[in-house]
Amino acid sequence: MTKASTIQSVDALRERVRPPARMSVDKVIDHIDDLAAEFIAATPFIVISSVRADGQVDLSPRGDPPGFMTVLDRKTLAIPDRPGNRRADTFTNIISNPEVGIICMIPGHEDTLRLAGRAELVDDPGLAETMVVAGHTPPLIIKVTVNRLLTHCAKAMVRSHIWDPEHWPDGAKVPSHGKMVKPHGALSQTFDEMEALVLDDKLNNLY
Repeated sequence: MTKASTIQSVDALRERVRPPARMSVDKVIDHIDDLAAEFIAATPFIVISSVRADGQVDLSPRGDPPGFMTVLDRKTLAIPDRPGNRRADTFTNIISNPEVGIICMIPGHEDTLRLAGRAELVDDPGLAETMVVAGHTPPLIIKVTVNRLLTHCAKAMVRSHIWDPEHWPDGAKVPSHGKMVKPHGALSQTFDEMEALVLDDKLNNLY
């Protein structure tokens, strides 16, 4: 059996992965053009990455009706805050390290949009009033100054069949949030109590 090895240099990497095509390299831009703005306007779900003070990386999902993010200008994207678990991991991370990455996903659409830039957490009542959903105004807004933007091809979506219900796993075999958080947090509630708490939070604390 061949011994496993760790790839520790770009040269070693390129011995196994061919250099990218010119199109893949040249497609990166440093702003939000009109086409990217159209994609963002149709996006209901993103995952945002941020960096903790200890250097570890966090990922956080954000979702709302399509168009919940606002393109303020060709360099600036605004993302409203909505109720969560109040850990405020992303916010805390941004305060210590403003670098973030974002991937935008549209259900049924196989291409994705990737952005990276420097974020700031702002209290802007005027802007917040333009981002009201279900009668609720976001208390805080993440503003991202975009310095990298690129589209990502559909291969991962195609391989995963993510938008094809026929290929979805059996949800009954996937542990729920309530079932996982009880042992992870060493909580005293029963599983049924945890499931009830999670369901109530999902139904009554969206906004």
